[in-house]
Amino acid sequence: MSTESEETSGLMEFLTWLETHKQKLLAGGIGAIVVGGVVYVTSWQADQKEQSAGGALYEVQAKENETEDADKPKAEDYLSIASANAGTSAAERALLIAARTQFVAGDYDEARATFERFQTEHESSEFISTALYGVAASQDAAGNFADAKSGYQAVINRFANTPVAAQSKMAMASIHESADEASDALAIYDDLNRPGVPTSYSSRALARREQLFEKHPELRPEPEVIETSSTIAPSVLTPAESVTTETAVVAEAAAEAVDEGESTDSAATE
Repeated sequence: MSTESEETSGLMEFLTWLETHKQKLLAGGIGAIVVGGVVYVTSWQADQKEQSAGGALYEVQAKENETEDADKPKAEDYLSIASANAGTSAAERALLIAARTQFVAGDYDEARATFERFQTEHESSEFISTALYGVAASQDAAGNFADAKSGYQAVINRFANTPVAAQSKMAMASIHESADEASDALAIYDDLNRPGVPTSYSSRALARREQLFEKHPELRPEPEVIETSSTIAPSVLTPAESVTTETAVVAEAAAEAVDEGESTDSAATE
């Protein structure tokens, strides 16, 4: 549809609206007519802008599945949409996708800058936590580990008890492991292995914890000694019977969690 056709259609809708509400408008005076008309036209223009921006974003995203890399959309394509359609939800999404595209391409400095731009332009967005994490992850991937840890900690402080906070903790633990700070990494894995943490992260933390013990067996806690009643002769109990039912259930649950965590890590790696 051409711009001229859109304007004609919008004018007809406005005239129809005037006809429907003319009695109220006459009662309210000419001031009400002007105000009502401005509100209607402004709302209509905003809707048209949103639809146009959404259509532009859809056309670019439709090329994501192109088999040839040369035909796939670039970060610049999304940045162009974001700049040309400022103030729309499509521009917000386009900016975040642009940052992701830069990150996947290995352009970590550019990705960090775009994530930071998102924070500035869309501070109240529901995706602000993703942008904050993106900044930290970009620093991490670029090898700026001190800045990365500060960024992850900012996410944890601001969005405590959320999946993105748990993901930030996992990332921080990885940095600690890389720096041979096993005790610090273990503390994070223990923190994630508690009620309230999403299962996908607590399972991964439990699996990483076991892997850490394999590298640093000195960190593994000593097994708890289970005391039996003095009234029961030790020779009467078999080793299996000397373990309480509760302990056996906990051990079995831990083993299942480890298996699940290893499967999750494998899938993530792939």
